[in-house]
Amino acid sequence: MKKMIIFLAILTVSPAISFAERSSCQGCKPYTPTRLEWLAMEMNIDMKIELKDGIGIDMCFRPSHHEDAIIIRVVHEPNKDKSVINNWIKRARKLIKSKASSKGWEKWLKINESVHSL
Repeated sequence: MKKMIIFLAILTVSPAISFAERSSCQGCKPYTPTRLEWLAMEMNIDMKIELKDGIGIDMCFRPSHHEDAIIIRVVHEPNKDKSVINNWIKRARKLIKSKASSKGWEKWLKINESVHSL
């Protein structure tokens, strides 16, 4: 009976592994994101704002390719109140720090900003 369970387990897992290895599909190949890519993805899920949202700013998050940093990228309408922009950036920084702390990354992670008007 024990041999039968092991045999069935191998049959169940084996096709999934071999499909990913055999497939010529580019989207099927394994990929492991970096810590910065993972954090940027989480932040974009939690806080990304688009101009079409009616707030007057576009905010997204990108991993830096030159240092251990995440970049808060903000593009805003020319007449947008700076205090509103700064408040959104402050909220983003707070959430980034919280996420970094929960993962043990707070010692090495830097937070940079890129703020531009349309």
